[in-house]
Amino acid sequence: MLTATAIKNARPKDRPFKMYDSRGLFLLVNPNGKMYWRYRYQYNKKAKTLSLGPYPLVSLKTARDERDDMFLILKKGVDPSAERKRAKHLSEAEEFEDQHTFRYIALQYLLKQAGRPPTQKHKRVEKLQEDFDKCIESMAEDARTKPRSGTLKTMHRRLERFIFPYLGNQKIRTLTGPQFLELIRKIEERNIGETARRTLAACRRVCRFAVSEGKADFDAAGSIDARESLVPVKRRHFPTITEPRKIGELMRAIHGYQGQPTTEAALKIMPLVFVRPGELRAAEWAEFDLDAAEWRIPSARMKMGREHIVPLSRQAIAVLEELRPITANGQFVFPGNRGRNRFMSENTMNSALRRLGYTKDDMCPHGFRAMASTRLNEMNFPGDVIELQLAHKPMDKIRAAYNRAERLPERRSMMQDWSDYLDLLRTRKDGDI
Repeated sequence: MLTATAIKNARPKDRPFKMYDSRGLFLLVNPNGKMYWRYRYQYNKKAKTLSLGPYPLVSLKTARDERDDMFLILKKGVDPSAERKRAKHLSEAEEFEDQHTFRYIALQYLLKQAGRPPTQKHKRVEKLQEDFDKCIESMAEDARTKPRSGTLKTMHRRLERFIFPYLGNQKIRTLTGPQFLELIRKIEERNIGETARRTLAACRRVCRFAVSEGKADFDAAGSIDARESLVPVKRRHFPTITEPRKIGELMRAIHGYQGQPTTEAALKIMPLVFVRPGELRAAEWAEFDLDAAEWRIPSARMKMGREHIVPLSRQAIAVLEELRPITANGQFVFPGNRGRNRFMSENTMNSALRRLGYTKDDMCPHGFRAMASTRLNEMNFPGDVIELQLAHKPMDKIRAAYNRAERLPERRSMMQDWSDYLDLLRTRKDGDI
């Protein structure tokens, strides 16, 4: 019988030779030094040889275990070679079935949206799931991709919870609108109508992806008209303040805030730039050009996936200049209290507003966007310019496709006028402008 030492000490010769173990197992040693395990057996009085893999990838112990498995198959009157081909065929068939299920295609879509297109190694749904989890974990560690990772994770969680247990293993080509509608209505019955609509939207995205990949003939989930089939959702708007007198009171309260310098600066600059709170909290010094009076937010951190330019007023630059000596030696403009390698937490600005006496029904950080939108429209600034500065997605898709104009000069002027207006409200106690 062979030993590990004998194999390790084996040297190639001019011609291939065999090193025998027992019960038909031997190691073929080639002149180039490469070694391969072989199992020799008889079936129907005919000698046959089966490959068990290369050494040392397949160890002596593993080769013996493989030989014993083949021997048991032979004892049942079955040809081990034919059994191996049958098992391989079944495995390939299972992979093929996997690749046409709703869950497999959904994970393919999510992985692609995470920036990692599936490859040949993603033959099984388990591998897709494993790589998607790793990808999301990696994205969450980067401030630029963290918001996107949260969106994809939420979408996956909804599908995992409400759709995969029922339709995940079914071929997507066979699914119908009524099947999706039945599950969406089950979500509605739990009084979470907004979740129902967002889950339906996720199913639509997966189905459209399946059609584009040739895995489905039509968008089954897209056949559901949410307005006709689902209960209307009463949307709650973010609390905001739009009356000039009350805006003046809020601005005075903010300028009187006493706390962490980063929190104070975030509160002061939020009304001036009116970006989404997450975009402000994760702001990096590298994104700012104070000489050009611009803040360029990268596409990865924007809700609509496009770079966004924020013209900076003199007041906004003053706030940043005051903060620069405190935080400019780090990555983030508004680092968190737990360390400079993380940006400000979501609750910091909310808590600051509560300390100023504003409840969750009075005002929230996101409310500064509605405040600016309302007042700027009433001040007769062009609606397109306001929407561009809010980084809203145009309702008219055709218009959006052709309108690439950034209208930066108008936006610069508007942002300065807005900051001047806020200063005027703050310094005039009657707020009657």
